[in-house]
Amino acid sequence: MATNDYLILGSIVFFLWIIPSLLFIGYGFKLSNKMKWRIIATGLFTPWFIGILIKIYLDSLNKITFPWSYFLKPQGLAVFAPASVWWGIPFILIAYLSRTLISKPFLGVQSESGKFYLLLFTLLGAFIGASRMFLSIFWIFDAIVILVPIWIFYIPDLLIGLFIGWMIGRKIDSKIIN
Repeated sequence: MATNDYLILGSIVFFLWIIPSLLFIGYGFKLSNKMKWRIIATGLFTPWFIGILIKIYLDSLNKITFPWSYFLKPQGLAVFAPASVWWGIPFILIAYLSRTLISKPFLGVQSESGKFYLLLFTLLGAFIGASRMFLSIFWIFDAIVILVPIWIFYIPDLLIGLFIGWMIGRKIDSKIIN
């Protein structure tokens, strides 16, 4: 994949998927029990959105791709639906982290707004890492990818987001305390 392709697809994913997903999840700018289901839903649909985007882009370049029917027939759904859950494990774990954040401090962040930003930046790191990973995987798709725990490769992005969110959360807490 050329650098130009990364810039085009990365921009589209950022503005059409990541930003709206974060706005959907963080609606109201406070922690709530509904966030758990929003995080899981957006995490499970991330590979589908990126796959559709790449297929449309490759079709526009007249490259050979799988037909749409390949993904929408029952056998394809029987494989790709569980694969979405497998690929979305970090998002499922973050969703359960959000439940913990509602009730008690996490990593020394105590205020609700500090914990909100901790969660939001952790999700931003996860979305950027997952999007980067799915862009490269779906560019030249191989069925063996379904079995590989590809989420291991975007854990570093998630941890960077967690660290930035933790720093912002601690900064917010220090302003509230002082």
